[in-house]
Amino acid sequence: MLLQLRLQNLATIKELEAEFDSGFSILTGETGAGKSILIDALLLVLGGRGDTGLVRTGEDNTIVEAVFDLSETEGLRTQLEDAGIPVEDELILRCVIPRKGRQRRSINGAAVTVEFLKNLGQQLVNIHGQHENQALLQVGTHIEFLDQHGKLVLLRNIVRTAHAAHQQALAEQRDLNQRMAARHARTEELTIIREELEELNLQEGEDETLQQEASRLSNTERLSLLVGQVPKLLHDDEGAILTQLESARRVLSEAERVDSACTAMREALESALFQLEDVHQEVVSYTSGIE
Repeated sequence: MLLQLRLQNLATIKELEAEFDSGFSILTGETGAGKSILIDALLLVLGGRGDTGLVRTGEDNTIVEAVFDLSETEGLRTQLEDAGIPVEDELILRCVIPRKGRQRRSINGAAVTVEFLKNLGQQLVNIHGQHENQALLQVGTHIEFLDQHGKLVLLRNIVRTAHAAHQQALAEQRDLNQRMAARHARTEELTIIREELEELNLQEGEDETLQQEASRLSNTERLSLLVGQVPKLLHDDEGAILTQLESARRVLSEAERVDSACTAMREALESALFQLEDVHQEVVSYTSGIE
């Protein structure tokens, strides 16, 4: 219910405060007395369009305030609380139209949009006029009228709260299902990795062996060039080491026939010769493996 309407610097009105009681109120007066201005002020504070032409000449701004009683409008209380607007028994709507700058709309001190005020105004005031839309013709107000008539507002709020809790529970369930699915997928992934590691049968120190093998494979050309020279030095080239040692062994064998003291030297030389021949074979085998 509208309790009070306060105007300041609106059109031709400097300042006016009108109070309304419960029951039927009538505004009377001659043409031009300002009756329409009161209706325009009410429409303005309920989200109607305002412009600087409404500001009284010589003033900086227009201020319109409307005070409503909310003691019997439980549905509006819930709507306002959901919007984060502080609610008491009285609802104060305020509109400020400056001559310069942006217009300001508020409800109980909280800034609101014009669209929000329009939706709220349709539930607070029903203006009947020749060219005015009536709330009964607006589909969005029908449920509110039915709930109020059937005294179902309290039950509606209980159902709304229960529905919100149910939706929250469903959201939490979906989140839990998603996390469980992700955990299951991760478990399967780790199981596959474990099985692959078991099949590899990795041994201690194997990483060092693999690193050495990787180093060898990345330097194949250089290894082949370096080690490939050894067979030539030992055996293939003219004047190779094995050839020279074989010649030295024969010389010591001849000397041994003359002096048995040469036997130890000949045996030592033969041992070195045999070892170098083994080295030669290993190098040849290694080189072929590189290639």
